[in-house]
Amino acid sequence: MEKIKSDTPLMMLTVSQFQTLVASCFAEKPESKVQVQPPVKRYVYGLKGICDLFGCAHSTAQHLKDNVITKAVSQNGRKIMVDVDLALQLFQENKTHNT
Repeated sequence: MEKIKSDTPLMMLTVSQFQTLVASCFAEKPESKVQVQPPVKRYVYGLKGICDLFGCAHSTAQHLKDNVITKAVSQNGRKIMVDVDLALQLFQENKTHNT
């Protein structure tokens, strides 16, 4: 069977060419394997990072760290690491409960 040219008018196809064309449109194509990347965790470090994240003063950052966003904070000695997304979620929840 001859190959159908892309510029061939549809009316010029034979029945078997048309059937082949339709079958090729509905033929199962192998699924492409798309790798889903896990979301990238964002962190800020230290009270300065909290200040920058929330746009607040050092004393307010200390209050937030100790009270509002405690679950988002990991601290080892003087090193502070804050999960940004969790901190923002906890801050929003606290804001809605206190208004």
